[in-house]
Amino acid sequence: MTLRRIDAIEKSGFGSFDFTYVTLPPKAGRQDDSLCFNNMSQEIEFTDQNFEQEVLKANVPVLVDFWAPWCGPCQMMGPILKELAEAIGDKANVGKLNVDENPATSSQYEIMSIPAIKIFKGGVVVKEFVGVQIAEVLKKALEESCQII
Repeated sequence: MTLRRIDAIEKSGFGSFDFTYVTLPPKAGRQDDSLCFNNMSQEIEFTDQNFEQEVLKANVPVLVDFWAPWCGPCQMMGPILKELAEAIGDKANVGKLNVDENPATSSQYEIMSIPAIKIFKGGVVVKEFVGVQIAEVLKKALEESCQII
């Protein structure tokens, strides 16, 4: 594993900055950095059109990453989601929804900051996060949602 410093994020109008570091697997051995994968490690792209069928009516928990291509922290979630999808297997699905291209769903779920991650079970949000999360936190949340009846 390697540490990579990402760009500073300004926290206030007075020039104070926070620097965020994330742990990433080494580049060698990574096949690609697609931003989401289902239980077969294939990309799932949620849209306003397929959200009801793919997320709300799914018979397994579904992690949805609300993101945008211009969002640096959203891009950092790519390898994290890939690791998560591989670790969780067929217990849940992992996917993404581009907030710029799908404003109806983004508005319905009141997405104000991205990345926003919501876990759905039985058509209901059971857990949510804002900002970059580590795979272990998301995996634990997904495993807990698998036990929710």
